[in-house]
Amino acid sequence: MQSGLPLEKQTIISVYSYQQQSPSIKEPCKVSIIKFAGAQQVKTVWTFADVQSKDKILRVLENIPFNSGTTAIHSALLKVLSEYSSDRGARPGIAKPIVIVFTDGFGQKPTSTEAAMLRAVIPDTYAIAINHNFPISRSELEVIVGDPQRVFTDANIGKFHAVLDSIASDCTSN
Repeated sequence: MQSGLPLEKQTIISVYSYQQQSPSIKEPCKVSIIKFAGAQQVKTVWTFADVQSKDKILRVLENIPFNSGTTAIHSALLKVLSEYSSDRGARPGIAKPIVIVFTDGFGQKPTSTEAAMLRAVIPDTYAIAINHNFPISRSELEVIVGDPQRVFTDANIGKFHAVLDSIASDCTSN
């Protein structure tokens, strides 16, 4: 994950699905990316079914256009649930999923219901707020992930990189 991407005003959810490296598995890591701003702007820009390539995924991230609007975090969390299905290329029951939410935490409405629904399906959920120019709602970020230790900011992003490196160590690069 590159922390240098211009994410200050963009909000993205990345859903990573990984499993132990095995000779019989061709794609041990899969990524889905959901971009959101307003409720009508919640959109999957990369699915688990897309060809999984680090270079392609980084290009997609770099080319996500900015959309203004009040953030619909609640709608994006529900979109994650719909994206995490075998019909969309995910591997429930086979690969262990994680969710990474990039947002400042200020949404149109509280997210406690949607966040609980998401964590019931994908317990390993993390929030990242890389935005030293504007305030963040740490309390809402903690509601989303259910654990203050899973909220990362520019002040402690190195700790998240260590967490992600640990998770991704079971993946091979394509």
